[in-house]
Amino acid sequence: MGNGTKDNSYATPSAVIEPGHFGTACLDTETKEVIWKRDDLKCWHYRGAPSSPVLFEDLLILTFDGADLQYVIGLEKKTGETVWKTDRSAEWNDEHIDKQMVKDGDWRKAHSTPLIVEIDGEPVMCSNGAKAAYGCDPRTGEELWRINHDAYSATPRPTYHDGSFIIVTGFSKGAEMMSVKAGGRGVINDTHINWRFDTSVPKYSSPILVDGLLYYAMDDSFIV
Repeated sequence: MGNGTKDNSYATPSAVIEPGHFGTACLDTETKEVIWKRDDLKCWHYRGAPSSPVLFEDLLILTFDGADLQYVIGLEKKTGETVWKTDRSAEWNDEHIDKQMVKDGDWRKAHSTPLIVEIDGEPVMCSNGAKAAYGCDPRTGEELWRINHDAYSATPRPTYHDGSFIIVTGFSKGAEMMSVKAGGRGVINDTHINWRFDTSVPKYSSPILVDGLLYYAMDDSFIV
């Protein structure tokens, strides 16, 4: 219930594929036989399941930034068994706000797909959620660092360039685009933000980097 409305659908997440397997239920691409299926991962998506699955080494990584529960989980891609599960550590601070969107869980939802890059020989996953973006170890799910922000419904996927992640925080009057130097431990707002701005910030499109320039499509039908 609530996992698909007029605002969204189950078709939003992109499929992820490799020889023999695809999707979040694992199917053989030749026989179409269901190898494994997980329907026990609890999350009230409310406006629809948005984040795309990510393959990394022997893991299938899924993001559940729902209205009720918020977590990231790594499944063994051949069996579907849980390898790790990490709850979001954001400080919501919304329990006493008397707004319907808050009561419905909108301010805790997000839609962004994680990005995994190699930094100094080790993989780092940047995952943006409501009220915070995270750096994690994709092998274990361990949270390495966190950037707090004031937005919700983050949709754009993070971008990476020269040791820093570029993040769009999401919806709200204080929505921003920021460059965050990867590294550190705990909350790194005071130490690792290279730059940030809050004008002409995309709500839906993911920025791309070409020859040192950042491009993105705005919601008002123009490109920056």
